[in-house]
Amino acid sequence: MTGDGFALLGASDRTPWSHWLLNNVRAQGWPGPVWAVHPRLAEASGVPCYPSVADLPGRVAIGAVALRAELVEQATRDLLTAGARTVLVISNGFRETGHAEGARREERLRAICAEAGALLLGPNCSGFAHYDERLCAIAQPVPAGLTAGDVSVISQSGALLSGVLEALHRDGLGVDRCYSIGNGAAFDLARAVASVAARPTTRVLCLLVEGVAEPDRLAAAIGEARAGGRHVIVLKLGASTAAREVARSHTGAVVGAGRLVRAWLERAGATVVNSIDLMARLAALTPRTPAAPDQAVFLLAGSGGAAALAGDLAEQHGLALARPAADTLARLRELLPPTAHLGNPLDLVGGAPATRGAIYQAVCADPGVGAVLEAYTIAWPDASDGRRWHRAGMEGLAAATAATGTPVVLASVFQQAPTDWLDDFRRRTGVRTAADLETTVAALARLYPASRAAAPAADPAGAVIGEAAGRAALTAAGIDVVPGGIASGVEEALAQAGALTPPVVVKTAADIPHKGRVGGVRVGLRTPAEIRTACADIDAAVRAAGLAVDGQPARFLVQQMVAGPEILVGLVRDEVAGPTVNLGVGGWAAELSAPAVTLALPTTPTELAAAVTGSGLGRAVGDAAAGLVDIVQRLCAAFVDGALRDYEVVECNPVILTTDGPRVVDVLLIPHLAPSTEG
Repeated sequence: MTGDGFALLGASDRTPWSHWLLNNVRAQGWPGPVWAVHPRLAEASGVPCYPSVADLPGRVAIGAVALRAELVEQATRDLLTAGARTVLVISNGFRETGHAEGARREERLRAICAEAGALLLGPNCSGFAHYDERLCAIAQPVPAGLTAGDVSVISQSGALLSGVLEALHRDGLGVDRCYSIGNGAAFDLARAVASVAARPTTRVLCLLVEGVAEPDRLAAAIGEARAGGRHVIVLKLGASTAAREVARSHTGAVVGAGRLVRAWLERAGATVVNSIDLMARLAALTPRTPAAPDQAVFLLAGSGGAAALAGDLAEQHGLALARPAADTLARLRELLPPTAHLGNPLDLVGGAPATRGAIYQAVCADPGVGAVLEAYTIAWPDASDGRRWHRAGMEGLAAATAATGTPVVLASVFQQAPTDWLDDFRRRTGVRTAADLETTVAALARLYPASRAAAPAADPAGAVIGEAAGRAALTAAGIDVVPGGIASGVEEALAQAGALTPPVVVKTAADIPHKGRVGGVRVGLRTPAEIRTACADIDAAVRAAGLAVDGQPARFLVQQMVAGPEILVGLVRDEVAGPTVNLGVGGWAAELSAPAVTLALPTTPTELAAAVTGSGLGRAVGDAAAGLVDIVQRLCAAFVDGALRDYEVVECNPVILTTDGPRVVDVLLIPHLAPSTEG
């Protein structure tokens, strides 16, 4: 494009958009001449003005139009005649107005550019940038010093584009291509995604989406981008009713319900975020090579408080934490004092400065660690002598990532600007630094969601009291359980079932928390043949899972099968909050939703009834709410200072609200580490 010019029609010193556009084109160093067109001005923002396109001293490569809508069509024809191959229309007053004349104007504009073989960007947009070609034609403020990089931005919102570029620049990223779509008359969201995804210089696509007119095309474009190894991050605008109305006025497209559109975008292969800061941080942290499915994040901190904060944020945002390998733990024991707690998060305060680098090496070399995040608790170091220990620690972290290839991130626990030394450090080492721990944890949680974490290690022997012993404990506490009993072998199981009214349920009596996950449950059994088959299948499944003892007969729990709403009642003691009761959806769906009711104990029947009936849970169980309140109140009393006071956790899941009253079906108990001796 060298030699051909950039021309702005509608240049003016009275509007900021004209100034920003002309200033950005020149500041980025575009190699061609820059012209302004205005019939009555000699210059605009320091750029010489010409009365018309015909008066320009050379061919036009790119033409921008910032005129009233009724003047845009003729201005576009003039630019095409002057040789323009790209036409940028900043003007509004087209399809987004919802008026027929605006739509007709837009269609004519699209048609004349298509006939000329020129690319039409807009209308109703704020511009575009090809940073690889030193071109920034954006009519918004953009950060000074933003350079070419591997992140591309596509936005339906022109006003938010400036904020996205600022956030990316702050996180140390450069930009490849950037497009404000506006109405997308010819170059719409799907076409822009396909265009950018085809570029080998783009690693991450950041999309700001207001409305989707052709979802199938966009989904296909996102899918092709993902198949090509590109990461697609979407900030979906317009989830609320109020936001939908604003989005309609900007794009003329209907914005779907937030949850539904989010699910659709995720199925297409995009990662959906809810803020510009999170989008930028995720773009900065997304690796070129995806982490292995069994890898997670290791958290480090320079104090116990920071380790606790990082752990809390990890739980809040659903970040998968790596379980240290045995070799890693052994090495950490050598490097840390005997009083240090070895785990994830890891508090580094007990480690001597001389061993800090070796600690980093041990963690980064763990095969289950996909990334390391250190919560940084003090001001970023500068070049002063008093900060040499902090600089040495950070250099040790950089050496560990260089040796192992494990990406590392340093995130401040409070907002702070980087120092000159820190800027140089991250340029030299590739270590990411961030001035916001929570946003960093939230971004990593998109890359390492808790759902991908390895299953927890088996509970220590005796730590969990399973259903068989738990039923006896509840019965002793006066809590109603579903009729049934323990059977040793198939024949005893048949005898137990004979004393019950079919159908019955047969479970393994092995003390494991989630029997269904290992195939240890069969329901709806009516005949002796069905019970024999169920016992054989359960025994085989438990043995295959390595949970049976060779030479000992299989033990089964045979229960009456009952029906009704299923409720989870969880009683938990916390060292800070004390005893609490948590009520929610029970059965297999318990882990899919948060508790509907959480109350600190002790509580009165009146308080408990108000909490239950005032929640969605109360509305769901209807007339059975009174029975639920009764059994929960009795469980709470036994847990606070009664027969269940020696347990850390009492989980009844489910409690079934039968027509004969509530009955506990399954129970899991976890005792105190130091049981009470009272009474």
